Amino acid sequence: MVGAVIWGLLALTAPAAAAPRVAVVIASPLGQEGLAEDVVVRALLASQQVEVLDEAQRRKLRGLTDQAALLRGEWVPPGLTGFDVDWLVLGRAHFERVGGQVLGDKLVRFDLVLELRLVEADTALVRRGWSSTGQGLALSASSAQRQAAERAAAKVVPELVATATSSRDDLLELVVEGLPDAATAEGLAARLNFELAPGRAEWTSMERGQARYRLQGAGTSPTTLSRSVESAGVAIHSVSQGVLYARLAPRGPVLTQANAPTHLGVTIDLPPLFLAQAEAYARHGVGGVVVINRGNKVQDGLRIRVEGPGLLAAPLTLSVPSVPAKGQQRVPLPLVLDRTRVFGQRGRQSAVLQVKLQSASAELSLESVSVTVHDRRTVDWSQPEGVAAFVTADDPNLRRLADQVMAELPASDPLAPLAALWAGLRAQGLRYRTDATPPSGLDEVARPDEVLAEGSGDCEDLAVLVASAAEAAGIDAILLMTPGHVLVALGTKVPHQGEGWLGPEAHGRLEDQGQWFVPLEATLLDRPFSEAWMAGAAELDRAGGPSRRIRLSEEWQRHPPLSATPRVAALRPTDAGRARELELLRSSLAQAWDRALLRAATPGARARILFHLGRSEEAEQIWRRELAAGVWSAGIDLSNLALIAGDAGAAQLGYQAALEKAGPHPPPELLANAALASLALGDRQRFGRRVVELLDGGHHEVVRALARGAPDPLQKGASVGNGTPLAWLLFWLSP
Repeated sequence: MVGAVIWGLLALTAPAAAAPRVAVVIASPLGQEGLAEDVVVRALLASQQVEVLDEAQRRKLRGLTDQAALLRGEWVPPGLTGFDVDWLVLGRAHFERVGGQVLGDKLVRFDLVLELRLVEADTALVRRGWSSTGQGLALSASSAQRQAAERAAAKVVPELVATATSSRDDLLELVVEGLPDAATAEGLAARLNFELAPGRAEWTSMERGQARYRLQGAGTSPTTLSRSVESAGVAIHSVSQGVLYARLAPRGPVLTQANAPTHLGVTIDLPPLFLAQAEAYARHGVGGVVVINRGNKVQDGLRIRVEGPGLLAAPLTLSVPSVPAKGQQRVPLPLVLDRTRVFGQRGRQSAVLQVKLQSASAELSLESVSVTVHDRRTVDWSQPEGVAAFVTADDPNLRRLADQVMAELPASDPLAPLAALWAGLRAQGLRYRTDATPPSGLDEVARPDEVLAEGSGDCEDLAVLVASAAEAAGIDAILLMTPGHVLVALGTKVPHQGEGWLGPEAHGRLEDQGQWFVPLEATLLDRPFSEAWMAGAAELDRAGGPSRRIRLSEEWQRHPPLSATPRVAALRPTDAGRARELELLRSSLAQAWDRALLRAATPGARARILFHLGRSEEAEQIWRRELAAGVWSAGIDLSNLALIAGDAGAAQLGYQAALEKAGPHPPPELLANAALASLALGDRQRFGRRVVELLDGGHHEVVRALARGAPDPLQKGASVGNGTPLAWLLFWLSP
């Protein structure tokens, strides 16, 4: 139940006796209770036009108001009438903390979405509703939240007070369901205004396929309104407490009770549509039609015809499997949307689908449903995997960019492709644009071609752009979500055992399905790759890891990108920037290794770091001294070095000596490296023996890692001689 406080008699100087009396309840998620309500109450009191009271009503209102219901948008609970006040102000408030690198370490930002409804206390009729946002930026969380609440309340409280103090005589509300678009709603409002003169009809909002009108004026009554509405082609189907509910008359034949079978019917289950998901709807369907059979016989040979002018590319006809007696059958809806609608719609609109149940000879049932349709830039972050549809690896702009930056890169450096791609994007002069709303609820995401054309984007726009460019270049990409933020991670093709090849651990990295990824802060596209990498790692560390990983290779199966003809962007040259970016990355990693060298606790760790710094001879000298002193693990490092240099024979001898020293239970990574050396020498028998030893020891994960890293032993000419990737070795260079 709502832990709300209904303020009463708080002002020392009471308002005039005629001032409307108001009670306030605003629900907030756990941990945010009371603040928004306190701010709204103070703003109402400051207006000196309403009286906020009273303590005696608090317990009764608590008993009838459910916080969870308010948070879901169920504004008027049953039985919420009879209070000793004129108005109830019911609302919900949701604070969202906004993070990211832009704010720095000291400032805290909160965004607030505040929704209020003004409800007549005696009838429970919602007189009017408001939605407002506010942003707060301060040194503490509480100050930032209060600032956001005050700004949101300042936008709506004056209108709320004006409505509460206006006359309620002859006020009616009309709710019309089944409206296909805003133009129809506006046209109906104009028609009603004409019919009801000298009254006034005002179209207030459209949501979930409903248009809401407030009507006020001399002679306005339910009877007059019903007559006017019906003359405009809309049928009244119920009247309740001053609210008239009507439905737009469906087009086409209407079944009469005489010819409609009573034992068959259809219901439609259709969520709001997002045009960005048009390809997914066509491939996998969305929602469904449920055919209900109340009769005593199985029904066969039924069809469903779905019509949606302006929404569907063409009417859809579906066969219905047998419907059991006294049962039902659900038929998925593979909707092919009208591409003109997909690429031409702006903002949120509504559409009407008409579903007909047919037999071979007759039309048996008819049902219409209104559905909200969001444009192709809208994403619902409550289902974040849908953002995969915005990642367009086939964008020709990004293909051209990938061709430019990926040519002639050093094959031995797994980070070079990532840095080169970043350099190509950085050369385009892209800038981060602060987003007023963090990625939560409904939000807009720009396509990569739009970001390139506009030259800027918010965190999710830029993350989608980087992911698209990476996939166009053959680099695996993952979108990472942290609270209020989106990052991108790019794959290095370095398996688990090659972790040290990506730099000291302080640089931060993310393992996913056996491969190391580099997390990047996409909002820093105007900064070097190494800075974006460190910032991405810091954000993951701050958030305790990603709250959601959106693996594009998987999500494209369920949310394929929307095919379109993108804008052609004039790409800037990337050659100079690419060379500079690679040099900056090498310098950053060298500095990090230098710092790690100072912290090295053992000679072996120091030798491995020297190898990463390109000082192989110094590393080899340390390992030889260690081996001479009886540290047998140094022999493994020397063998690894030999295998990398292409001397597989020396490597195998070193591994064999290490295995003899290790006793009956050698480290599984040592066995795997010995297997690689055998494979390099073409000794398949010894290679197989090492693999069997690993399996007998229960080291199945190591065998799988070996299979991923090593070349196919049955492939003709397979070799791990000169140029053996460091990542193939399973026991190597982890300081």
